Amino acid sequence: MLQSQLRGSVGQKVLGRLGQGNAKPGQSAPWLLNEATADDVAKAEQWVAQYAPTVTTAKPPF
Repeated sequence: MLQSQLRGSVGQKVLGRLGQGNAKPGQSAPWLLNEATADDVAKAEQWVAQYAPTVTTAKPPF
């Protein structure tokens, strides 16, 4: 389920809260990306302002 939610956002930044849906009989509950809260957005904006310049200039590990 998580994969299908994120398929349209490949190469983009996404923000959400990881959670689990309802399990079908005989299966595990699927992982889902739920809506981010206002607090999540504020923390993400703070993190991006502080760390994004160093993350985007880092060389890939390969």
